[in-house]
Amino acid sequence: KERRRDDRDRDRDSQRSSGDTRDDDRRRSREDNSRDRRRKERDDDYESSRDRKRSKKGSRSERRSSEDRQSRSDPEPPAVTWLTPNIRVRVISKKLAKGRQYKQKGIVLDVLPGGSHGTIQMADGEVLDRVPDRYLETALPKVGGNAIVLAATGDRQHRYAKGRLLERNSEKSRGVVQLFEDMNVLTLSLDDIAEWCGPLDEDMLG
Repeated sequence: KERRRDDRDRDRDSQRSSGDTRDDDRRRSREDNSRDRRRKERDDDYESSRDRKRSKKGSRSERRSSEDRQSRSDPEPPAVTWLTPNIRVRVISKKLAKGRQYKQKGIVLDVLPGGSHGTIQMADGEVLDRVPDRYLETALPKVGGNAIVLAATGDRQHRYAKGRLLERNSEKSRGVVQLFEDMNVLTLSLDDIAEWCGPLDEDMLG
């Protein structure tokens, strides 16, 4: 009887041990499956992040390429300069001629290629070469005097048209010019008007 009891105890212990082993196996299997899922999710996140970065990089590259093509196909128009021969100007910088011509007037004799530098003959006869336009400003004629429309900032349709200054308003920085050619009357910024010191065609004067 005791032998049978011992055999039953061993069977129970064996079954219990076998059950514990199966439980351990199932637990390890679940843990392995959980680790595999987490690893797969990390891999998927990494791939997705890398794809997004490649997509953004490609998009930036395409935009730069498109902008480069557009800049090559649409060159910027040249800047409009106001400096032109035979107009009267005033020196507004002390850097020119060691300051001795500051606030003095002169006539533009020639404009260098590019339009931003000119040769100026001052009222005392001194000739200044390669004067930057930033050192100068236009000088206006007296009312009734000859004027030229520079139109560097306004309506360029009448650029270089010549006429007579009818009135000027310094407070509003506006001037009224009647053109010789068609007798049209224009109201312009004073910055777009200069005294004309060159010749005039007789047919313009009527």
